[in-house]
Amino acid sequence: MISILDSGAGNLASVHLAPLAVAPATTRKAFFALDFDGVICDSAAETGASAWKAAERFWPGRFPSPAPTEYIQAFRAARPYLETGYQAIPFIKMLRDGLPPQALATGLDERINAVFAEIGQDKTSMVQAFGDTRDQWIKANLDDWISWHDIYPGVLEALQKVLAGGQHLRILTTKQERFVSAILSAHGVNFPADYIWGLERQESKEDQLARLLANGDNDVYFIEDRLETLRRVEARDDLRAVRLYYADWGYGTPGHLAAANADDRITVLSLSDFPRFLAEIAQEIGRAHV
Repeated sequence: MISILDSGAGNLASVHLAPLAVAPATTRKAFFALDFDGVICDSAAETGASAWKAAERFWPGRFPSPAPTEYIQAFRAARPYLETGYQAIPFIKMLRDGLPPQALATGLDERINAVFAEIGQDKTSMVQAFGDTRDQWIKANLDDWISWHDIYPGVLEALQKVLAGGQHLRILTTKQERFVSAILSAHGVNFPADYIWGLERQESKEDQLARLLANGDNDVYFIEDRLETLRRVEARDDLRAVRLYYADWGYGTPGHLAAANADDRITVLSLSDFPRFLAEIAQEIGRAHV
C-alpha cells in the first residue's frame, strides 16, 4: 500500500482548549470516526493502575497500592493486545504471576477465561469492578486520576477545527463514555455526549460504522490504532465504503505497522501529520460536494 504520511510522534502533553464550536451544515460532510485510547489519549498507565487497584478486590493482599512501576511498564508492553478495559484486570493478574507481556499476543480468550474460572467470576463482574474502581479514584482525587492520562499533542486542536468546519465526528471506543467525557472535560473540551459511542452501547465498532453508513454519511474515515479492528471492518462487505487508517502512534507493535503498510486498503497515519490530514480531507469533501 501507499503510506501517505511519515512516521513519528512527539512527547505527550496536555492541552487546554475552548469549548468546541460546530459550524452550520454544508451539503455533504466527511464523517470522521476515531478510536479514543491510542488515537486521542494515551491512557495505558492509568488503565494498568486501575486494573491493579481492581485486582485487589479479587485477590486480596496480592495487589497492594500503589502499583509497582515494573508492573505498569509490563502492562504498557502488553497494551497492544488489550481490546477493552475490563480485560486489564486479568492482564495484570497474569503479569503479576510472571507471564511475559508478549505471551498475551496469542491464546488471549483462553487465558482470560482461565482467570475467570480460577475465581468463579465473569466478564460482568470484571466490568463492574473496573468501572467502580475508576469511579472511586475519580471521587477521591480527580486531579490525580487525570494526571495518569496524556492527550496526544495536536489532536484535540485538529478535531476542534474539523467540527468548526461543519464536519461530523464520532468517538468510537470500548471505554465507558463517562470516563471519556471526564478526560476531555479536564482538558478544556466540552465534547457533545452524543458524539461519544462507548461500552454502554454494547455495539461493536463495525456495527457502529454500519450505522453511520446507513444514516447516509457515506464519506466515513475510520482512524484506529488496533489492526485487528481494522481487519474486522475489512471483512464486512457492507463496510467497503469506509476508508481505513492505522494510527501508528498508538498501541500497535512493529509487526502491526508492517502489516498495515502491506494492506492495500489501509493507509498509515502518523501523529505529526494527523492535523494536516484531517484538514485536507475536509477541504476535499467541501470542494467536491458544495
